[in-house]
Amino acid sequence: MSIIRRFALASAAFGMLSVLLQSEVAASENDNVNPSLFSPVEVVLIDYANNGCWTNFSESKAYAESKLEQMGYELGAASANKFVIYMNSARQRFSGLCFGMVEASLRKGAVVGGLRGWLYLEYDSYIFVGSENADSGVLELIDSLTNRIRTSE
Repeated sequence: MSIIRRFALASAAFGMLSVLLQSEVAASENDNVNPSLFSPVEVVLIDYANNGCWTNFSESKAYAESKLEQMGYELGAASANKFVIYMNSARQRFSGLCFGMVEASLRKGAVVGGLRGWLYLEYDSYIFVGSENADSGVLELIDSLTNRIRTSE
């Protein structure tokens, strides 16, 4: 296991000590995000879940794509605009339950002063503890993020 992964899991474990149930840990709202300014969008899933802690990977991607299309966003592969779902979790050895963190973000590739990076237009995340898996939480997080994004009129 890499040092970065160990650090991420240790950070998630520390955060879980402060919460016993699922909770929103970060959120933003940006009224300027809309399909005319931010299309096409590519849905990207980053899966660092272990031992079946995230099993509805394909369903999550299709759900996010469907929500974005319903809101008037065009989908496009290799777009600079990304709807990213990031999962980092593990299954506890003794209880057999999962713990970890899920993030969802709407990002745009940007260059500032010659430096390439990401401009985060929307962001949401949650920490989960003692779950069989994070499947329903991922779908709820997609709902949470897409509900805040302004739809086309």
